[in-house]
Amino acid sequence: MADATKPQEDMTEEEILAERRKRAFKKFQFKGKDLDTLLDLSNAELVRLLPARIQRKFRRMAEVGPDAPKVEVRNVLKYTGLLKRLRKSKEECALLDKPKLIRTHLRNAIVLPEMVGCQIAVYNGKQLAVVEVRPEMIGHYLGEFSVTYKPTVHGRPGMALAAANRFVPLHG
Repeated sequence: MADATKPQEDMTEEEILAERRKRAFKKFQFKGKDLDTLLDLSNAELVRLLPARIQRKFRRMAEVGPDAPKVEVRNVLKYTGLLKRLRKSKEECALLDKPKLIRTHLRNAIVLPEMVGCQIAVYNGKQLAVVEVRPEMIGHYLGEFSVTYKPTVHGRPGMALAAANRFVPLHG
């Protein structure tokens, strides 16, 4: 067990990870399973926990064969390429560091448990919006976290409209 007064440089990797887990305020669960359990699941078991629309997407990606249309093959290759780049960035970073930022245009990529902790820059049509993947994002599309429009801010009217709205009595 890590001592509270012990500096972090002197702690082993196991003690640092145990300390991080102990500090977590709310234990994350996805369909009754915590993050460590989700990471240990096979792909088939994990897909069964996801919503039906996403299950269908993964089923169709698995069925892509040599006679499939080029568009479907390209989409599968792009998604697997993104996962490879994320795995590589996680392997290259130190234990306490964040992985290298990965840039992508794949707004339709689904967040998986192995992506948790990564930083992904998702293109929103104009620029890349940086998204740090958290456990709560599992099962959602990356595009949901990169807004494609600027929400309107309704403030006060300008000078011309402000003057027009004043009450002017017609009879005295």
